[in-house]
Amino acid sequence: MKPFMRRIEASKCGNVELFFLYALFASLGLMSFVPDFTQPSTYLFIIFYFCMLLLWVVKVGRFLKVDRMGLIILFFLLYLACVGVPLAMLQGRELPDALRALTPFVFLITYLYFHDLASRNRVLVLRLILVSSVVWMLKVYLLSYQDVISFFSGSLGRLTYASSDLLVPFALVGFCVSLYVEPLRAPVRLLLLGAFLMLIIASGYRAQILIAMAVVLIYLKFWKSALGVFAGVVLFLVSLYVVFYTGVFDVLVQRMQGSAGDSVRAQEWSFAWTNFLSSPVWGNGLGTPVSVEYTRGGLGSSIEKDNVPYVHNLIAYFLMNSGLIGFLGVAMIFIWPLKNMTGIIVQKLPKLQEGAVVLLFSLMLFFMVSASFRQIQMMVVFSAALSIVKLSKKNLHEVDLKCL
Repeated sequence: MKPFMRRIEASKCGNVELFFLYALFASLGLMSFVPDFTQPSTYLFIIFYFCMLLLWVVKVGRFLKVDRMGLIILFFLLYLACVGVPLAMLQGRELPDALRALTPFVFLITYLYFHDLASRNRVLVLRLILVSSVVWMLKVYLLSYQDVISFFSGSLGRLTYASSDLLVPFALVGFCVSLYVEPLRAPVRLLLLGAFLMLIIASGYRAQILIAMAVVLIYLKFWKSALGVFAGVVLFLVSLYVVFYTGVFDVLVQRMQGSAGDSVRAQEWSFAWTNFLSSPVWGNGLGTPVSVEYTRGGLGSSIEKDNVPYVHNLIAYFLMNSGLIGFLGVAMIFIWPLKNMTGIIVQKLPKLQEGAVVLLFSLMLFFMVSASFRQIQMMVVFSAALSIVKLSKKNLHEVDLKCL
C-alpha cells in the first residue's frame, strides 16, 4: 500500500470523534479518586462517554462486530449483574451498595469501542491514555504543589497522606506509556518520565516503585545483549544509591523495609479465602463487607466504618464476591492476555503493541496489592490497553506516524 493511502487507512477518525475522545480522557484524568457528583469533571466524563458511545453505535450500526474477548466481557458483566447483585441482596445488603460495587467493572464494556478504534488507529489509543495521565499529573502538581514540596523537603511522609489523587495509579500508567508512545521528542519524553517518576516515589507505594524499575528493564531488554545487561546493572546500582544514600528519599527506605500494610493485606487475603470457601461456586455477592477489626486490628480505629467493601487483591476480591465462576471471567480478561509477555522475550513485537502489553502487565501486578481495580479510571485505561493487545496479527502492521 502506498504511504499516502496507508495514512488515510490508518486515521479513520473524524474530527467530532477525536474531540469526544480527547475530551473524554481529559475528564478521566480530572476525576477524583472517588468520582463525586458535586464535581464538574464527573458530569463531563459521563456526558463525553455516552456521546462517544452514541456516535460509535450510529456509525457502526448493525455492522457491529464483537470479538471473543468482547463476548467474554459481556458474559462476565452479565454474570455480575444477574448473579452477583441478587446474591448480595439475599445476603442482606442494600441494592445501592451492590450496584456501587458493580459500577467500575461495567466500564470494561469500553473494550468493545476501543477494539474497533485500535483496529483503525492504535497509536491514538495509547496517546489517549497518555493524555489522561498528563492531565492527572498537572492536576496533582498544580493543586498539591505545596504538599509535593513538603514531601521532597522531608516534612511529609507520603503524598497520599495529603492528596487522595495519588491513590489512582496514573503516575505508573503515565510512566509506562511515556516510554512507548510515538511520536514523542526525546526532551518531552524525559520530562514526562521524570515528572511521573517523582509522583511514583511521592506516592510511597513500594509496588509502584518496583514495577517502574521492572518496566525500565523490560524496555531496555537487558537480557538480549551485553549492553542491555550493563544498563540493567547500572540502573540497579543507581537505584540502590538513591534508596540508601540519598536523604531526600528516607521515606522510600522506610517503605521498602516494610509497613503495617503488609499485615493488613495478609489478613485481607485470609478473610477473603475463608469467605470463598463458604460459597466457592457462586461467591457471596458483590460488595461483601470486609471486617476492619479482623483485617486491620489496631489500625481499624483510624477508619470510621466497621466494614469496607474491598480487599487489596483482584483475585481474592473476585473469589470472595463471585466464586469460581466469576474468577474464570477474571482469569480470561485480566490474566490470560498476559501471555503476550512471552512475545516480548522470544520475539520482536511492534513497539506500540509491546507498550500495551507492558502496561497491562504493570496494572495487573499493581491490582494484586491494591484496590485500584475498583476505580472507573483504571477500568477504562485497562480496556483501552487490552484493545491493542487483542488486535489480530493482520492488524499489527506499523502505522505511519506522520498521519497523526
